[in-house]
Parts: sequence; structure tokens; C-alpha cells
Amino acid sequence: MAALTLALATFCAQELPTGASVVDKYVKAKGGAPLLKKTTSYRLLVEIYIDGKKTADSEVMQAEGRHLTINTLLDGSTTSHGTDGKAAWYIDQVGVIRHLKGPQLADYLRHYTTVHEALEWPRQFASIRCVGRKKIQGQEAYEVKFTPKDGVPVTRYFAVASGLFLREVQQTDTRGTKAISDIAEYRRIKGVLVPHKRTVTIGKQVTEYRVRRAENNVTFAKDRFLSPKSNR
Repeated sequence: MAALTLALATFCAQELPTGASVVDKYVKAKGGAPLLKKTTSYRLLVEIYIDGKKTADSEVMQAEGRHLTINTLLDGSTTSHGTDGKAAWYIDQVGVIRHLKGPQLADYLRHYTTVHEALEWPRQFASIRCVGRKKIQGQEAYEVKFTPKDGVPVTRYFAVASGLFLREVQQTDTRGTKAISDIAEYRRIKGVLVPHKRTVTIGKQVTEYRVRRAENNVTFAKDRFLSPKSNR
């Protein structure tokens, strides 16, 4: 009987929650779905550091279905990327425009067309499965695999205790290169928890995004997110 009890206890300890329940806990941790839905847009001012050295200031603008990020480099030149909800593009330092297509477009739209991604994850992904537990940033975390109908799968980690989103891992090319994004420094903006630091590691390069100012329910000009005409 003692052996059976021990076996049952071990099984229960290893039992994992559903992916949907992990996402639900994260939504509640951020402030809850009703409060999140009241945030219809936001604007972030961010400093970007590569391997510890500041390289740019960034303005991030997000409205429902639309996005625009403008990076101002130390020499005054700019790069940007955005979407009007249908098309998505990148513009380099000399003004060359590259429009995304296929899986890259699908991944971009999934990530950048919603104000609160977590509310849209159940619709955007064909399956969301909790597949294990790992220690992330010194915390026990659930490992959840998000598999889209098209595009690249992504693995996300959520703290067991708080429910907060701690890490994202996604393959970036056909050679198996991975981008590992650590999310930290959550602070409340009008009741909603917003991360103020993201550290992205790709190979040996480490890029930090440090939020210096955050505001929500911002009014943007109607033409702010227009798709640029291709120049190549």
C-alpha cells in the first residue's frame, strides 16, 4: 500500500496543467481580460543595447491590428518595421523597403497585430500544449509549446507561482538558430502589468530592450500605420 501511495503521489506531482489554463493564469496575472480589453493602444519609448553598449532609441506604437517601430541609431539614421494589419515591412538605414511574405508575414502579423497577444493566442495557434517544467530566471516555470497552422512554432515559459511570462524561444532560420527572449521587470501601467525589460540572445549576441516610458490608450494619426510603397 505504501508503494502504491508513493507511486500515486509521484504521478500527481508530475501531472501538468493544460496549455489553455497556463495562458489563462497569465492573463489574470497581467490584470485580467476585462481590464486588458480596455487598453486599445499603447506607446513605448525604449533604449536598445547590444552587448552592453547603447545602439539606438526606439519608439514602439501599437493599435489594434496595426504596429510601427522606429529605431533611431546613434548616427541619426533610422530603421523601422510595421504593419497595417495586412502587409508587413522592414525599412533599412538607407531607406530600402522589404515587404514580408509567406511564413515570415504570418509570424509577424501574429505577433504585431494585437495589443494583448495572450488574448488572441487561442485563436492564432492550432495547438497550445504544456509539455514540461524548467527553471527559468531562478523560478519554476511551465514549458508551453505554441504550434501555428502555418509559420514557425514557438516555446514560451510561464512562472508556476505568479503565472507571468518569463521566456520565449523561437527558431530564426533554417540552420536551427534560436532567439531566446527573457522578459522581466514587470510594472503596472493603469492596472496592467507591463514588462520593462526584454533580453534577446541569438548566438553570442545579446540585445537588451529597456522601456523608459510607457503609456496606453494613445491616439495616433490616421495615416500613422500606412504601408509604404516598395522601392525594390
